[in-house]
Amino acid sequence: MEEFKEFLKSRFTEQQIQILALCLDKNVPVSFYGLGLGKSALAAILRNAGFSNVYAPEDCDVDNAQWSVLDRTGAVALCMKKEPLNTSLLKDSFSRDVIRSAISDVLAHKH
Repeated sequence: MEEFKEFLKSRFTEQQIQILALCLDKNVPVSFYGLGLGKSALAAILRNAGFSNVYAPEDCDVDNAQWSVLDRTGAVALCMKKEPLNTSLLKDSFSRDVIRSAISDVLAHKH
């Protein structure tokens, strides 16, 4: 769980992590965008863990890939940090249980 939380901290601000956790918990559509790497990998990891309401730019049917966001009422867009990833991620890098535990922990420690 801590490894997943550290990964999130490398990609998002603390406030964004809170928003992402809430979106995943409540099944709110969330779209990742920005110049950084890892948008598609994170979407694949989350989908593989059973979170279907996550989107990378290529899922948004727009040509300007890195800046594309989901055009759906109620969807949340999170801009990822542009720093390069320190490790390569596999789509099954984190289990559903690990991600759910991390989300629960983040939501339990809201400021």
